[in-house]
Amino acid sequence: MCVSSLPPGSITPARTITDLAPPPPPPLGLPTSPSTDLLQGIPVGLAFGSIPFLLRAKLSYSQIGIFTLCTYPYSLKLLWSPVVDSIFSPKLGRRKSWIVPIQTIVGLMFWWLGSNVQVMMEVVRPLSPPPPPCLSSLSRT
Repeated sequence: MCVSSLPPGSITPARTITDLAPPPPPPLGLPTSPSTDLLQGIPVGLAFGSIPFLLRAKLSYSQIGIFTLCTYPYSLKLLWSPVVDSIFSPKLGRRKSWIVPIQTIVGLMFWWLGSNVQVMMEVVRPLSPPPPPCLSSLSRT
């Protein structure tokens, strides 16, 4: 029944909370998934692609190759993410079941790296060969 069709002085029907609430937003499942994957992949791709390029003047190819090993967990995420999602502790929940152990491992690795960084930064240089004799000293004889 439309409010304008009621005779003057009559009581209007009561409104409920659901009448006052805004309509729900449309589902965004399909369009947002590719866009969030794209937004996540661009910085990672730039970082993993440009850092070895920038470091090639200062590092050897073997050191750059070791650096690119950092990209393997991200590249193999397709394989290990179902395992992470399926194994969890009901006491901690799905997210904390993998965040807590990973944060513990990362903290222990940083602690170990902090205690060994001085040894890792020391560069042992081989003895350099003697410089070649000057050509001018050879021409005098």
